[in-house]
Amino acid sequence: MQLTNFILPILSLASTLNASPILAPRAKVPAGVFTVTDFYDSGVPHSLYSYVSFNVQDPSFTAYCTASSSVMPTIATAPFPTRCNKPGVSFGLEYKTGIGYVLTIIHRYNKDQTIDLGTIWVGTDVRTRVNPANPNGNVQYINYPTNFTVPYGHYTEPKKTK
Repeated sequence: MQLTNFILPILSLASTLNASPILAPRAKVPAGVFTVTDFYDSGVPHSLYSYVSFNVQDPSFTAYCTASSSVMPTIATAPFPTRCNKPGVSFGLEYKTGIGYVLTIIHRYNKDQTIDLGTIWVGTDVRTRVNPANPNGNVQYINYPTNFTVPYGHYTEPKKTK
């Protein structure tokens, strides 16, 4: 009984001391933002072609990102990572059931030891731009601003010690 009264508080204290650094919350302040301009994602109903494109930049780079899909639905998606025209910059635009469209942008640099990674929800609001002269020329698109920012986190791979 006396041993139990002594050991349990010590184990409890040891558990608390070991867990504290692991449970400490990280700051939720983004390291920076990617600026996205000219965001465009649309496709033609009854067609098998859809297209997404945008420009992305931060203080250290500017890139043009584009992808096309040859499958339904009429909103283009791109698997992550789809390369942009600037080395080290990639993106993904994926549809998540129950959530909607999610855009992820990554910038790898410093020999791939540092990455900036941001994800933003671009919604579920797909609309149709009607072409009264040609109903087969209707275009579906994601109703989202063409210019916006994506906050990103900054991650560095720890250097390996020998």
